[in-house]
Amino acid sequence: MKKYFFGIISVILLVGCKSNKQEIYTPYTGESVPLISVNSLQPKILDWENAEEVMFENIVEDIRYIPLGDEEDVMGQIDQILYNDGIFYLFDQKQDEVFLYNEEGKCIKKISDRGPGPKEYIGIGNIDINPEGSELLIEDRMTSNVSFYDLRGNFKYKRKLPVQNGQTYSLGDSTLFVQVEVFQNKGSEEIEGYGCLVMKGDSVLRKGFKYLPSQIGFCGTNGVIDSYDNQSLYYKPLFSDSIYCVVSDSVFSLAYYFKDKKSVWKKHWQSDEFVNMMDAEGTAIVDVYDMKDELFALVTDRIEKKLKIMIYDKLNDKTYCMNHDRAEKVSKLHNMWGLDPFGTYNGEYIACVLGSGYIEEYMRARVEAGELEITNPKLKDIVMKIDSDCNPVLVLVKFKLPSQ
Repeated sequence: MKKYFFGIISVILLVGCKSNKQEIYTPYTGESVPLISVNSLQPKILDWENAEEVMFENIVEDIRYIPLGDEEDVMGQIDQILYNDGIFYLFDQKQDEVFLYNEEGKCIKKISDRGPGPKEYIGIGNIDINPEGSELLIEDRMTSNVSFYDLRGNFKYKRKLPVQNGQTYSLGDSTLFVQVEVFQNKGSEEIEGYGCLVMKGDSVLRKGFKYLPSQIGFCGTNGVIDSYDNQSLYYKPLFSDSIYCVVSDSVFSLAYYFKDKKSVWKKHWQSDEFVNMMDAEGTAIVDVYDMKDELFALVTDRIEKKLKIMIYDKLNDKTYCMNHDRAEKVSKLHNMWGLDPFGTYNGEYIACVLGSGYIEEYMRARVEAGELEITNPKLKDIVMKIDSDCNPVLVLVKFKLPSQ
């Protein structure tokens, strides 16, 4: 089973609708399913109200750039990046493929098994890594199937779940954590309306976090992601300010709490009807990424109409609001901030520059016009060489906060 650590967390809040399952759904008729136990130990407070402002340029301890090669193909739209034992796993949502890259940026494998066959999937929902079993898990969003590969991308076996699943993650020891969307498992008396299930084989061991009236109506799932070392799993109920550590297959523990008087969850969670909190005025955590010593999160503020960046120092219990100068607005640039966050690499944060349009329009053109000086030779070489057919560039950042 995975090793669970209290106080290490990483969450992604998914806001898009998944396609309906293609197969006719047979309601789950298993035995009575007990509830997941939740303990309320004192969580760490993400104190957004009193966050200290810092500039990105002043807290970067180290930054690396990895241009991804196109040996296998050019990627379409990256949705998820995982890292394990020297390999980056990139899920291309547009093409329903998974690319495996080494730390030098060379593609060593492409998983492209789309189809109805016994070793194929219809459409990928998410990927996960089970280091205990040395397996890569690929969840099929169009069916209730989960395919398992070894960590080099070779197919091993497929498992069909007896429930409708939003996204699926490994807890080790053949145990799966299954996210469930609001509209799924209708007619299954024991599990209908619950946000997550813990499964082993064809049995549902536990169910938990029944959707509230304020959540019912949203098309999407709650938030789940592994910790930076792939050894832990964390769960964030839909729109909630609370984040839970999966302590075991039957117990969750409150790990972190987002504190802000402008929180949309705080304002609307007790409503007796659906509230689209993604569009409501106030603040909410959008994405959270776990690093060894820091917690990194994107916070949307609908009042100020801004997407802000929060860093929490785990060691010193300190919350920061990070700002950065965008490359198109400065005259001198040494390090480039990635536009899109995707995950973590050991103690480093993974950002990703998707597509070459941004680099060509805002960076290379300005360099050639004499409007921008890039003082980092490595970065300048990347900017001047990338073209419209290139794959993205990974930006790996290690921070050093004032409190460290």
